[in-house]
Amino acid sequence: MNAPHDFGPPQQLDPQNPWPGLASYDESSWEFFSGRGAESDELLRRIVDEQVTVLFGKSGLGKSSILKAGIFPRLRDKGYLPILVRLQIHPGAAPLIEQLSLALFEALRVQAVDHVPLHAGQSLWSYLHTPELEFWTKLNYMTSPVFVLDQFEEVFTLGRAMPAEVAAFRIALADLAENRIPAALQQHRNESGVDDDEIDTEAMPYKIVLSLREDFLADLEDWCPIMPSLRRNRMRLLPMGRKQALLAVYNDHTKHLVTEELAGKIVDFLSRSVAKDADDNVNASALLTVEPALLSLFCREVNEHRKQLGAQQVTYDLFEGGKDTIITGFYCRSLAPFPSRVRHFVEEELITEHGYRNSYSIDDAIGNRFVTKEELATLVDGRLLRLDHQHGTERVELTHDLLTKAALEERDQRRVEEQVVAERKKRDKLVRHVIVGGIVLLCLTLTVYWIWSSNETQRKLAQSRALATFAGAARDQDPVLGVLLSLESLKRADTSEARSALLAAGQYVWPSVALDPNEVGGPATVLALNKKGDLLAVITDKSALSVFDLSKPIRKPLWSPKPAINDAMFVAFSPDQTLLAVARPGSVDLLYARTGELFRSLQQTGTPDRAFLVFSPDGKWLASLQKKEEIRLWDYLEPSAAEATVPASGVLAMSITRNGETIIGAGQREHLFMERIEQKQDGSWVPTEIDLTRCLYPQSVSPGAETFSGNFKATTCVYTAARRSEDADYVASEDRRIDDVVWSPGGGAFAEFLNSGDIIVGEGKPKDPYRESRIKGAKLRDNNNRAGIFSITEDAGRAALIDQSGVVHIYSVSPNKPLLGMLGQRDAVDIAPDGRWIAIATPANAWIDKIPVPASDGKQEKPMQFQLRSAPETLYATRNGIVAVLAEGRQVTTLLLEPTTGKNRVEPQMGRGRPLGREGELLLIEDRPDGRIEVIRTRDGAIVTPPGETIASGPYRVDLSPSGTALGFWRRSAANPRLSELTVYAVRDEQLMPAGRPIDLPFAPDLAIYDDAQSIAVCSRAGHSDAHIFSLLASEPTSVAIPAKDCESRLAKAGNRISPAGGFEVKGTPSTSADQDTDFEVVQRPGGKSIKRLGNNEWRFSTDDRWLAYWNSKNIRVLDLTSGDMALSLDFTRVQGVQGVEFKGNNAILEVKFEHGIMLVPFDRDLMERVAHSLTMRTLTGSERCTYGISEADCRQAIAISRASDPASQPTVNRNVARAP
Repeated sequence: MNAPHDFGPPQQLDPQNPWPGLASYDESSWEFFSGRGAESDELLRRIVDEQVTVLFGKSGLGKSSILKAGIFPRLRDKGYLPILVRLQIHPGAAPLIEQLSLALFEALRVQAVDHVPLHAGQSLWSYLHTPELEFWTKLNYMTSPVFVLDQFEEVFTLGRAMPAEVAAFRIALADLAENRIPAALQQHRNESGVDDDEIDTEAMPYKIVLSLREDFLADLEDWCPIMPSLRRNRMRLLPMGRKQALLAVYNDHTKHLVTEELAGKIVDFLSRSVAKDADDNVNASALLTVEPALLSLFCREVNEHRKQLGAQQVTYDLFEGGKDTIITGFYCRSLAPFPSRVRHFVEEELITEHGYRNSYSIDDAIGNRFVTKEELATLVDGRLLRLDHQHGTERVELTHDLLTKAALEERDQRRVEEQVVAERKKRDKLVRHVIVGGIVLLCLTLTVYWIWSSNETQRKLAQSRALATFAGAARDQDPVLGVLLSLESLKRADTSEARSALLAAGQYVWPSVALDPNEVGGPATVLALNKKGDLLAVITDKSALSVFDLSKPIRKPLWSPKPAINDAMFVAFSPDQTLLAVARPGSVDLLYARTGELFRSLQQTGTPDRAFLVFSPDGKWLASLQKKEEIRLWDYLEPSAAEATVPASGVLAMSITRNGETIIGAGQREHLFMERIEQKQDGSWVPTEIDLTRCLYPQSVSPGAETFSGNFKATTCVYTAARRSEDADYVASEDRRIDDVVWSPGGGAFAEFLNSGDIIVGEGKPKDPYRESRIKGAKLRDNNNRAGIFSITEDAGRAALIDQSGVVHIYSVSPNKPLLGMLGQRDAVDIAPDGRWIAIATPANAWIDKIPVPASDGKQEKPMQFQLRSAPETLYATRNGIVAVLAEGRQVTTLLLEPTTGKNRVEPQMGRGRPLGREGELLLIEDRPDGRIEVIRTRDGAIVTPPGETIASGPYRVDLSPSGTALGFWRRSAANPRLSELTVYAVRDEQLMPAGRPIDLPFAPDLAIYDDAQSIAVCSRAGHSDAHIFSLLASEPTSVAIPAKDCESRLAKAGNRISPAGGFEVKGTPSTSADQDTDFEVVQRPGGKSIKRLGNNEWRFSTDDRWLAYWNSKNIRVLDLTSGDMALSLDFTRVQGVQGVEFKGNNAILEVKFEHGIMLVPFDRDLMERVAHSLTMRTLTGSERCTYGISEADCRQAIAISRASDPASQPTVNRNVARAP
């Protein structure tokens, strides 16, 4: 339901809207036109000095803008009258030369210029050569017309269909340009003997400017023989340089919206380097160019985002969040109105296989029926494509390399979707053929390579990698199948591909149960979860009602209503979870949720096609849709309270605010709508439609505690239900095209239904979700209102849906899946050093969940929950217990809890605690009320602080190494208070052992302590350009040239250069950019033997010196340091924002930190397999095992069944084909 993109007339520019987008600047917006000062000066000089001027340049460089905003106002100041002419070249239009005449007199009229009237039959040439012709403005100044023929290339394109009209215009225009008496007029003068005094042949009181695309200069050359002046005065407009583009973004009229620094980042992002064609010694920044149309588009769109969010300025986050979606959105909008063959042409023919821009012959494109002439013209006008003349051939290409990236992403996604569909069809066809025994099996064909290799290891490696490839292809449509194929891959060989495929698919498999129609009494049609998620109500196609207790292992109805309910239409649980509301045609029955006993029955006139129930978040009000397009509202806990009837034309879903005085309704009339229905003082209810146009044209609207609508390319608009203003929060996500949204009853959680078929379940608001989980492969029952077929709990931990077959699926998602699930950004999470359990706490809850990791012996411990007096701010898991830091006002307390009981292991410590040592053997307590710093043992609470480090006047700061195996105490130098002394200690056997004491260090410097406690790196704050690395075993520091501005960010990595056990070292200069990879080398210590040269931004060693994880913002890889082989590769492109990786749980688990959450990834192979088996009870079917070449026995069985069913069928089996083990 998206509107087609319209580039139409520019909006009126003002201080809040200083960029016109793809529309050109006009004369009224000259104040906002910036960056083309030099070109404007040069063009003005040429127009003033010469009678005819030609301006040319490539499409999108701003020729129209420089004329209208850069030249027209200045021509007026110099006494000229600019006349913009856009020739209308189509049958029925006025003759082309006459259009110049009409434009002249219209301009004279509008500007109130005094002039001699045009006589009947008088030509434009004759009129302009009237003796003593003068034009006087209303201010009594003389002026002269300047005819500006913009987009003159249309004479050569559209004019091809009107050759006679164009030929006549060429002659007439040449006569004007060359000041030549027209042949017809000269003949008439000769024949009639007209007096020469009636025509001033010497006068030329006008000027002519032609503006056209550069690729049509050859066509213009054909006019030069009769119009030589076209060659004398030409100006070429080039793309903007970086300084010019910066002026267009940051100037006196825009500096209140964008800083100069951010303007530079915008320009750099949109710049295209031509350095590859220039000398290497030329300054690279001087070779950057920017296309003005793209720059204006980007600035306008990011400014629109700013306005939508109510921000005063465009921020860096706005720029980063929108820089890719703006370009991709423009690309998708440009192609949206066209059939799929046009998109296929752009993505397959205008981009090479390696992702570079390509041009294509227009004649071939039209001849091959990829596009029509009209479609090409529209795409060129819309600035998606541009035309180019190459060697006499007219070609078409994308206008910018940034569009190439967007097109490439769309192409890759389309190809993957097409491949998945093709593979599914191929696999289904294969299975059918196997069953009838008619062909040689695909699984045997795929093993041809395996028979060629006599090497058993190589054969299994090949099998493993092939199955891993199949697992990757199955992940999006059937992630469970992807997990099962990955497990089979691991059985054959422990390859990086097998591990990576297992973890990639495992992210999207959730512990789940299914209730088939036999269990619920028929195909399900409506369902609802209660707030906690332990009760599920289901209505079947026969209108029968069942309620299930999901906390019990036995899946059977909790109770049956008495008398039986066989006309249920909709259900909803009350917020306090005590009641279940059931909508029936004549009543809404309120039943006790756990017994089914009737609490109260409310009369109504309902109908199945409009059934909808909702409670207010405070549990006081209940509303139900009625047959006569009304809403009935009850204060259902007060038997004496009167019901209210609320008009609700077209409403199909709704929500109620807490006070019951406002209802948000959503539905369909002429279009999707949402309205706020408010109760006035006289008791009447008045609807006010919410303006959703700022969210474009929504394809879905969803009421909840918040209201939500989504449009193309994932822009979502969130309105606060209780707020009367129509301001909305806008959210854009790169990989989501949202089809619909469902809210939890209280608005604490949401589900986004993507066009890809994925479902995003999130807690919080879509703009800033607390945590998210992605469900893949679910096939929902068709229903325009998904609120009845999908239900989520308020913490987004459980979701239930009805599939196309009427089967109910209940998913336990994050945080109920601690491994391979996305935990919240603000969750406190840690893993026991032995990897046997995980501790999780959320800011909203005053307790800690201790969740066991799947055990190797199959004996699974039960989860435990430890109550606290407040929600913990920070959480650590140590070998001796759980450390919880509670911040209550100004008071900070650290607790050390027994992991088996949750009781205090030692006395609560006043202050903020941090664990020390590889397993948290010690605890550092800071921010104590007495100002002291203490270190205690977590085993028994004994104080082990070194003597002299405990006094209140002692250390002013403590620094830890990355793994907490070393720490340093800072104190001022007694001799010089501007200097500092540092004492470094190593954590050894529950004690702090002195490692070294460098003196005369700068006061409060930036510092990194190495995990081995043998070195430190220091950056001075005095502006020096060097960092210093001190070996605590040597007397003199080593100076390392690191720019001061990068010092702090690089120090963060310096302490991790040497592995914890000291066996390896990273060499190379780290990058300071989150997305810029850098080369570094891993070497063995001592000796410097090279293990591997790698490229990524950051790294982390495992505590046992076995593994090295290295990553950038989108992917993580793990290197086996003993073999130098890749052990794991994880792609987080869909999540992005990888911010850190740590080895936890005896190096069996990777803790991956993202911008919006934390994921615990099983790394140990045995743990991977245990986690995978815990996620699903499903196994591969015989048909699947045969299809993927896993078991020949299953294939033989399929053939035997086929022969038994059809004895005449005797397929021939090639005995030479290799057999899978």
